[in-house]
Amino acid sequence: MTLALLRKLEATTLPVQLSQPAEMDETQVLRAADLVAALFLRTGDGASSPQRVARVLAITARGRALLAAERAAPSSH
Repeated sequence: MTLALLRKLEATTLPVQLSQPAEMDETQVLRAADLVAALFLRTGDGASSPQRVARVLAITARGRALLAAERAAPSSH
């Protein structure tokens, strides 16, 4: 889930590079929602086929506000 990735990123030292297709898709959603600042790059040395990666640079103020609101919300357990 996309919010799970946002929580994972919060606990990670940024910037971080992601290469798993599912994480990259979720990163694209987070970036579109202005929750993270991220770049999508192609890597490779020219001899091999380029690999697409996402580099998450930061969690935005909006992303941090969402995480804080989620922590403050009463648990539904």
